[in-house]
Amino acid sequence: VGCAQQYPITGGEKDTTPPQIKESSPLNYSTNFSGKSITLSFDEYVQLKNMNAEFISSPPLEENPEFTEKGKSIVMEFNEELKENTTYNFNFGNGIVDFTEGNPLDSNLFVFSTGDALDSLSVWGKVKDAYTNLRVAQVYIGLYESMEDSVFTTSRPDFLSKTQSTGVFSIGFL
Repeated sequence: VGCAQQYPITGGEKDTTPPQIKESSPLNYSTNFSGKSITLSFDEYVQLKNMNAEFISSPPLEENPEFTEKGKSIVMEFNEELKENTTYNFNFGNGIVDFTEGNPLDSNLFVFSTGDALDSLSVWGKVKDAYTNLRVAQVYIGLYESMEDSVFTTSRPDFLSKTQSTGVFSIGFL
């Protein structure tokens, strides 16, 4: 009677480890992709969180893919034909998180090509406010193939990125 001490169950230490991609179909950085969907399998259960706002495709797709949660996997189905001989760069932002604590995906970049090779050019920089000289976070950066001065008002960018909290951006696989 009194030899055991009673304590509430804590459930263990808090999970701070983000989910990691264990398998993907196709493989990340693959070439000659001709499918209609991508499957990402993770090391733990994951869920989608505001994916329509977080997902960035470069070059941009006309319509965001449909994302479906399936246990420890996410299936991404395309709603359009992909361009031939094009390297696609997908950034999931904080849109894929683990089920228990909401830790965002550790490596949120997925790249593949519909052609024989991956494009390798990249551009990076910092965005600063012209009045305060402070770095600007979470703004979109677009690159256009057209040299017209009003192209950004008439068409979508050919490549897209978003600045980090430090104001730094990079657009790879151009």
